[in-house]
Amino acid sequence: MYKKLIYFLAMVTIITVAAFLANGCKEDFAPTGSTESLIGEAGNGCNTPNVFCGTPGTILVQNPCPGTVQTIDLWAGVGNPDAGVLVGRVEFSLSGSQWKVKYIFTNSSFEASAIHFSIKDQLSQIPQTGNGNPKPGQFQYNFDGPFGSSYEFNITLPADPGNDGFYVAAHAGGTLGGADCFNASIPPGCVTISNLRGTLYESCYFNFDLSNAGNFNGHYCGWCMDLGTTVSDSNYNCARMFSSLAPFPEYLKPSIEGWQDMDKINYLINTWHVGDQIQRKNYLCQNVDGLGTINAVDYQKAIWSILDLGPGSTYSELSDSLVVNALVCDMRANGEGFVPSCDNGDLIVFFLDPGLNPNGTRAQPILTYAPCCEGQNVTAWGDGKYGGNFPGPNWATYFRWQTTCP
Repeated sequence: MYKKLIYFLAMVTIITVAAFLANGCKEDFAPTGSTESLIGEAGNGCNTPNVFCGTPGTILVQNPCPGTVQTIDLWAGVGNPDAGVLVGRVEFSLSGSQWKVKYIFTNSSFEASAIHFSIKDQLSQIPQTGNGNPKPGQFQYNFDGPFGSSYEFNITLPADPGNDGFYVAAHAGGTLGGADCFNASIPPGCVTISNLRGTLYESCYFNFDLSNAGNFNGHYCGWCMDLGTTVSDSNYNCARMFSSLAPFPEYLKPSIEGWQDMDKINYLINTWHVGDQIQRKNYLCQNVDGLGTINAVDYQKAIWSILDLGPGSTYSELSDSLVVNALVCDMRANGEGFVPSCDNGDLIVFFLDPGLNPNGTRAQPILTYAPCCEGQNVTAWGDGKYGGNFPGPNWATYFRWQTTCP
């Protein structure tokens, strides 16, 4: 009888794990279209520059690419549409007959160490490499920091024989720290998820490796974001990364109903851990039945309750609903507006869209977390998120500017 019981329990475990690997987060799965068709290119610049005019420099003609601009904003770390960091702006002014340019740094996480500025009658006149990347060190105006919150300098306008305005490249180099450093570190293109596997009986819902992800390369503990989709492979070669502290990607909002509550998920990750004990609560958030120990399924169901508007019925036999209630009650009571603090050593949640499953359906988005970065050297460009691309492969933008507005 004892051997039969052991055999029965072993078979239940095997069947449960097999179902997990086959279904992942799936519950009432409905196929969706390809992710690739939903990802825009906003944030990677445009083939057509924006045109600004007058003082301090306001939009005159906006290019057809996504994004709305009003002023000549300085963006750092652009490449990923949702990872750019606004660090300041560039302004023009006229004092008597003297034109001036002023760099204004509005982000305390950014410390500028160099300014490079070029204004020419033709784009080809701005110093560039043979393949079309700009050479900021060879711009007409070069200054070394520190600059404090702003730096102003005189410029001489080119002749403008066509009377059609100028081509301008406004660059700043510096160091970005804190949460903004984290956002700017998010890779702009494809990253690779490998060795993805379900780990129900460990401290995570998923374990996986991340590569081609720059500073984020490594092994991760992950959690499912959506009960309506699934993962059906262990390797995804073109996953997209997003920071929970950056704007949530529009194309994922329909499937992540609680997308606006990523603050609560950051609170959970930094407050509770699998193996912790927590006071059990009922659905009214009243204390009941003493302490309970959080397991991986409890933790996952708490995440589903916030992001997917319900814990679902998946693996309920492995979960304590009163522990799930306790986690959800705490997130709702204390997680609203939570922002991880790099000074406190908090972790920051980021998430991945793996792309497509082998059968062509959209794979399940996965969230995980990493520490703040210590500080990173970054480059910033005027109109850097929505401006015109230089011909070269590196991220660098330019804009056009006229002295007066019609």
